[in-house]
Amino acid sequence: MRILRRLAPKSLAGQLIGLLLLALIGGHFITLSIFSDERREAVQATTRGQILTRTAAVVRLLEATPKELHGRVIDSASTARLRFSLSDQAENTASSTSNLEVGLARRLQRLLGPLADEIRIQSKGGEHFGRWRQMHSEDDDRHFERMRQFRSLDLQLSVKTTSGMWLNVETDVTSYRPAWAVQSLLALLVTGLAIIGVVVLVARRITRPLRNLTEAAEGLGRGEKTEDIVAEGPQDMRRTVNAFNQMRHRLQRFIEDRTSMLAAVSHDLKTPITSMRIRAEFIEDPELRTDIIRTLDEMQSITESTLSFAREDAEREENRQTDLSALLESLCADFGDRGHHADYTPKERIVLSCRPTSLKRALNNVTENAIAYGERAHLNLTFDTASTTATIIIDDDGPGIPESELERVFQPFVRVETSRNRQTGGTGLGLAIARSIIRGHGGEISLSNRDEGGLRVTITLPGAT
Repeated sequence: MRILRRLAPKSLAGQLIGLLLLALIGGHFITLSIFSDERREAVQATTRGQILTRTAAVVRLLEATPKELHGRVIDSASTARLRFSLSDQAENTASSTSNLEVGLARRLQRLLGPLADEIRIQSKGGEHFGRWRQMHSEDDDRHFERMRQFRSLDLQLSVKTTSGMWLNVETDVTSYRPAWAVQSLLALLVTGLAIIGVVVLVARRITRPLRNLTEAAEGLGRGEKTEDIVAEGPQDMRRTVNAFNQMRHRLQRFIEDRTSMLAAVSHDLKTPITSMRIRAEFIEDPELRTDIIRTLDEMQSITESTLSFAREDAEREENRQTDLSALLESLCADFGDRGHHADYTPKERIVLSCRPTSLKRALNNVTENAIAYGERAHLNLTFDTASTTATIIIDDDGPGIPESELERVFQPFVRVETSRNRQTGGTGLGLAIARSIIRGHGGEISLSNRDEGGLRVTITLPGAT
């Protein structure tokens, strides 16, 4: 069963061709079987008619010739397949019982009329397997034997003539099943090729818009700018393509409205924050002034992070072929220049179609968190050729995160560190922005605690080469 599943075609065109060919071959063999049975029955009926006609002719000949010539008549009429004999008793002691036997007896009675006082017919037909011998040519004594199925037409007839003698008839006639004709196989081959040609053309007409739809859906999932797909092919496919185009427009409008509103709110907050900061400078109490300014700084940082978060959706850079290994090496070099510890061992060239500035920003946020909580970050890059997926792993030596918080920390403004100090707790948007960027590339990001201590961030990016 597993072998059949492996051999079964996976594409739509292959499945259509396979199913139609199975239906064609099955229908063709059923049709040939029906026709061959009808032909065999016709041959058998003709053979039985010839036997009855010849029997009636022998009876008439016996009635018309002297008794001393009857032996010569019987010998002349007998063949290897049809043997006649005269006797005082009927060799066939059984009367005709089956419909076939009764029908043959009535038919022979009509042929003989008053020349037959009694007719007994017994059929011994049945299907058997036997050998038959065929010569290549008259001048070639080579021969071969083949096994073929045949139907025996053995009949045993006994006809009581007007003289009181019984004419006994034994037959040994076989009707072979016709072999598959070359014409039938040729017709099957031509029909199969014609169906394959038609199905290939139809399947291409159907699968071309499907392929375009798949590529557009994958691009949309990676955050790429996609154009409307041309609706072509069958009507059902046209409706599907039009529905996808409408969905893409609605989704794009929703994202634009959301990001515009978020950006507007964040931008409008900067003015009152700046005004409050100016007024706070005139507060005479130094401790109160310091607390208010620190709170305003935190509000400004949150506002700027929110603007950055909204800008990430609003501003889409073009996709470019980017070497991920070189990108990680550059990222670690930037952190090293700032006095932080981020190590990465360069690997072979792994290329991904992405927005490099956005992707680097996401990796920067994750690496920055690793350094902030674990003092150092360890970056690694792997590539799965089977799924064409690049995996980036960022480990730190920090305390890790409670299991219940591993998913919640990706929500905006969620911080595991509960202090009000933005230098230690941050604004809570770094991982949210990173996830938004990674998912915009069709990838995924997840967190897990390492057994040896620290946190592990796993980023998967499909479509790498």
